[in-house]
Parts: sequence; structure tokens; C-alpha cells
Amino acid sequence: MTLSISKLYQYHIWANSRLILHLATLPETALYTEVSNVFPNILQTLGHIYSVDQTWLARIHGQHIERIVPIVHDSLEQVQNCFSCLGDEIMSVLQTYGDHDGKVIHYQNTKGDVFTNTLSEIIQHIVNHGTYHRGNVTSMLHQLGFTGVPTDYIVYLRAGRTIV
Repeated sequence: MTLSISKLYQYHIWANSRLILHLATLPETALYTEVSNVFPNILQTLGHIYSVDQTWLARIHGQHIERIVPIVHDSLEQVQNCFSCLGDEIMSVLQTYGDHDGKVIHYQNTKGDVFTNTLSEIIQHIVNHGTYHRGNVTSMLHQLGFTGVPTDYIVYLRAGRTIV
């Protein structure tokens, strides 16, 4: 049986939400404390995941994005609200086109190079990108003396849920 692209994206929503809920249990300073990692702090890392997801949604809708604008959220609550709205928008796109691999997206990267990928390939990229940076957040948490929270796909499947 093949994995539905909608289910894979629902995992992405679940993993982001699970991480944000975990972060909400920690001192707020953990979000802003600078560490040596891909991004200077956890809040900026979450902002990067969000801004890239938002960029891909714009590309799916045929919009040209000249540069990825870093999103700086003011609070964890704002991060959760933004991710929730964006997740709903992308799920709506997936419901419109279904789980088939036939929807082709033509887009330009920030350098102006033209590419073509299927919607399925783009969603797989979004999920993989998010997984990579959620791992960065876990690394940051460990550097700060906190534990992370499991957001692995298999944990999602074992939980038997689609969205937190």
C-alpha cells in the first residue's frame, strides 16, 4: 500500500504541533537563548520552517517568490496559530487535487531557475525539510539542558492520530 500524500502532510502538522506543545512546557527563555546551530535560536528555527512552507504554498499557487522572507514570530502562541492556518491551507490544496501524483507545479527558485515537480514531490520535500529542522530544535534543546519530544513518523503512526 502506498503512503497517501495527505497522510504524510498530516504527519508534518502533527509533528510541528507536538513540538510546539512541548516547547510551551519549557521556560520561555529557551525559545530565545542563542546556541551554536543552524539558526541562532529555537524561535528563528520555527520561523524558518514556517516561511519555507509558506513559500512552497505560494509556488503551488503559481506565485513567483524572489526571496524567502524570514518570519519572526513574537510568541509560541503566534507560531502555533500561523502553522495551524498554513496547515489548513495546504490540506485544502491536497483535498482539491487528491493524492494522485498528476498535479504538476511549475515554479522558479529564488535564483530565477525554472523547475517542474509534482505536488506530491513538493509535499514530500516540505515534510522532509520540517523533519530536518525539528531535529535542529531537538539539538538546541539538548544544548540548553532540556529534553526533546519524539516527532518521528513511526511515533505518529503508533499514536493512531492524524492531527493533535
